[in-house]
Amino acid sequence: MILNKWKPEEVKKLIMLHGDLHERFQVVRRCMALWEEISSSLVADGFNRTPGQCKSLWASLVQKYENLSDLESQQQRILKVSKMEINYMFPGTENA
Repeated sequence: MILNKWKPEEVKKLIMLHGDLHERFQVVRRCMALWEEISSSLVADGFNRTPGQCKSLWASLVQKYENLSDLESQQQRILKVSKMEINYMFPGTENA
């Protein structure tokens, strides 16, 4: 069992708070102060999360999103090739 498992409402709040600070994350060199801000907001809402935990979960969410995007791109390429193969093997089925 993972002791630090994030609840869905915590994740939603983290995403919302990061979105609110998105522009600042783009220009600030040392982002830990922003993670501290996010952590403080979470604590104020009853979610006891450190800046490091917030940063770590964010990095994990970004990685998972990128992996899903890569997988979706691969699936689209496979589907396109499959359609081309079907059209080659069975001419006239393009619109079927």
